[in-house]
Amino acid sequence: MNAKDIKSLHNIIIMRRGGIYFALFIFFASYAMGSMDGSVVDKHSSLGLPEETWSRNFGSFLFPDMGHTIEECDDGYIAGGMTIRFPYLEQYGWLLKLDDRGRMKWSIILKNMEDLIDVEIVSDGIIAGGYGKDGDLKILRMDSEGNMIWEKSFGGEYLEILKKDGCITETKDGGYAVLSTTWSFSDDKGADMWLLKLDRDGNMEWEMVYGKREDADIGYGVMEVEDGYIIVGQSFSFNYTDSGIIIKVDENGNIIWEKRMGNSLYSVSSKDGCYVVTGNLWDEKESRYVFLMAEVEKNGSITWLKTYDDLPSEGGYSMDKADDGFIACGNGESSITVVKLDGDGNEIWKEKFDGIGWRRAECIKKVDDGFILVGGKTSFPWLFPYFLNLWVMKIQ
Repeated sequence: MNAKDIKSLHNIIIMRRGGIYFALFIFFASYAMGSMDGSVVDKHSSLGLPEETWSRNFGSFLFPDMGHTIEECDDGYIAGGMTIRFPYLEQYGWLLKLDDRGRMKWSIILKNMEDLIDVEIVSDGIIAGGYGKDGDLKILRMDSEGNMIWEKSFGGEYLEILKKDGCITETKDGGYAVLSTTWSFSDDKGADMWLLKLDRDGNMEWEMVYGKREDADIGYGVMEVEDGYIIVGQSFSFNYTDSGIIIKVDENGNIIWEKRMGNSLYSVSSKDGCYVVTGNLWDEKESRYVFLMAEVEKNGSITWLKTYDDLPSEGGYSMDKADDGFIACGNGESSITVVKLDGDGNEIWKEKFDGIGWRRAECIKKVDDGFILVGGKTSFPWLFPYFLNLWVMKIQ
C-alpha cells in the first residue's frame, strides 16, 4: 500500500465518522500528542548478527506518516517521506534532520508536495525530489540546514512521479541525473521512464524517454558510470506479464544496450567496473516472487544471476554497497528482513525484524558504524492506517 492508498483509506474512515464530537476529539488529541519521537528497541541478535541500537517513530498520533529515503550527513541523518496534518488532512512532503542517535533536530513540511521520495547529500547541501500537488515532478536544492536554494517543477498535462529512493544522483560535472516515471511524455500516454539531466542550478540540459509502446515502464533507480548512466526499472505489458529492465545509456541519454531479467529491478550499484542489480523473480514452483540479485558486465552480459528462496519477495527493494559486499532489505507481510551478501551474491547473514503491528522498510543505507533504514511502523494499538509513523532504525 503506497502513500496515496493510505491517504484515501484514511479520508474514507474520517468521512464516515463525521460529527462534532469526532472533530473535537481529533483537534485536541492531535495537538495534545504533537509529534511523536519514541524509541522502541527490539533485540534480534540471538545468532550474534546485527543488534538494533535504536528505533524511533516520528509523526502525529492519529494521522499516518511514512518514510521513503534517508542519508547520512556530517552530524546525523537527513530523512524524507510524507505526513498528513490537521486541520485540512492534507498530505505533504516531509524533510527531517536527525542527530546521530535518531533524535529530531528539525523538520520541514513541504506544502506544495504530496510526497518526498528521494534525498541525496551532495557536495554542498541537499538535493531532494518527489511529486507535487499539481502532478509535476518537484526537485529541490537546499543547504545543509534545509534552507531552500531553488525549487524546480518538470511535467506536462498528466502525471510525473519519482517511485523510490535512488532516482536522483549527483553527477561528476556538479549537476544531477533524475529518473522519473512520466505519463505526459509517453507516446501512447501510458507510463514510460523519463531521464532528465539537470545542471547545478536545476536547469534541464537534456531529457530522454524510454519504454515500449503499449507497455507501462516504471523507473526505480539511476547510477552514473564512467561513460554514461545505468537505469533500472520494470515493464508491465497488457498481456499481464512484467519484466525487470536494465538500460545503459551514453552521456547524452542514448541507449547503448538494454537487458531484461526477472520481473522487476529495484536497485543498482557498482562492483569492480561491473553493475550489480537487485529485484525479484516469479518462481513457478513456489508460486511466489523470490529475491533476485545479478551481476552485469559493462557490455550487458550477465555474469551471474542468483535467487534466494528464504528471503522476502521484496528482498531487493533497497540495496547499498557495504565494505565487503552489499546490504539489502525487504518486506514480508508485517516484518522486514535485512540481508548481507558478499560481492558474488553469497549470503553472509540475514536478520528478521518483527513484532506486534505492521512495519515496512523503504530504504537501507550503509553508514559509518552500521546500517540505517527508514520506512513505516504502527504503534499501539496497532490499527492500520491509524498510528502509522515514519520509522527509522539503526542496526550494527
